[in-house]
Amino acid sequence: MKKMLINVDDKVLLKMATEKAWNEFKDKVESEKKLKQLLKSVLQKEKVFFTYTWRINDCRTYGTMYGDNFKDYADVLKILNYTQNYESYDSKWTKEVDAGFIFDDDYWLGKVSLVNYIFGTVIEKEYGVEFIYIKNKISDKIKKFLSKFGYSLYKKYVKYGNDKEKRFYIVA
Repeated sequence: MKKMLINVDDKVLLKMATEKAWNEFKDKVESEKKLKQLLKSVLQKEKVFFTYTWRINDCRTYGTMYGDNFKDYADVLKILNYTQNYESYDSKWTKEVDAGFIFDDDYWLGKVSLVNYIFGTVIEKEYGVEFIYIKNKISDKIKKFLSKFGYSLYKKYVKYGNDKEKRFYIVA
């Protein structure tokens, strides 16, 4: 598959996405310090590893992260285009789980999903063709953002029986 929005700079996109993730998740995670450290790793596209357990006594005794807290951090990473590539269970002693995440550069809609997250839009791919479009509504922020990287928008109405859908095609 051909990557979409290849002209958009990764660093700018990740900076905007981490800022939004910080504002959205800083009250939902157990530690703001750990979230800030995680987002710094995301900006550098580094590998991220966690050790967590589902046994509350081990969390208290050994200071290991509890499973629900791990899920919060994993959700942040999945939104920011990371995939889990490693998981190892210590079933003999503490029932700890080691999990690793890497930034997914090869995902062909990676930048599109980040733009969807940042601007709250719905960008879809037209069936059978390599064109992508924004569905129904568009804001001035996304217009300015896309024009900064050399993209323009082409408006088209598509009719489905009695329904009419407005699409804004993204053209390089």
